[in-house]
Amino acid sequence: MRHAALALDTGTQGLLYIVGPLLVATLASSYSPAVALAVTAALGLAGTAAVALAPPSQRWRPERFEGQDANQAHQLAIPAVLLLFVSLTGIGFAIGAMNVWSIALAEHHHQDMLSGIIPATFSTGSFVGGLIYGRRTWSSTTTRRLIISTAAFLAGWLPLLTRQGSRPPPRSPCPVRS
Repeated sequence: MRHAALALDTGTQGLLYIVGPLLVATLASSYSPAVALAVTAALGLAGTAAVALAPPSQRWRPERFEGQDANQAHQLAIPAVLLLFVSLTGIGFAIGAMNVWSIALAEHHHQDMLSGIIPATFSTGSFVGGLIYGRRTWSSTTTRRLIISTAAFLAGWLPLLTRQGSRPPPRSPCPVRS
């Protein structure tokens, strides 16, 4: 049930990350970036209030398990977990850079919607992957699944290496004077 719950959580978050960038790009293109900012801020506040004020959020209290250590922070400091955190930070960096890169690409090609379409496409893949991963019963170890998932993540970026970036022509060392 935990895998199904996390898949559902990933799916609902994925839908937000699909619709959100498209909404922002559409509003910014059709009206202005200020309108996009105001609308997304209002929607974010409304969503936060809806979750915070929902009865399950009001009733929930953390459970204390039998034999649970009062200080579990030391369990997060084992080398394997720290290595995982460092690796995930690198993946997060790549994703964050991709979002900024999509804005630069949209400006370069004078296609404002690219700034929303690119992150939405990424999130669509994340949404579908989360659903597939959550529905499947896995027989391999967690480590093996992590290695395979990471290799798939890397493979997904490889096609970008086949495309030459648009570079400005080299500058002449001596300007030509007329």
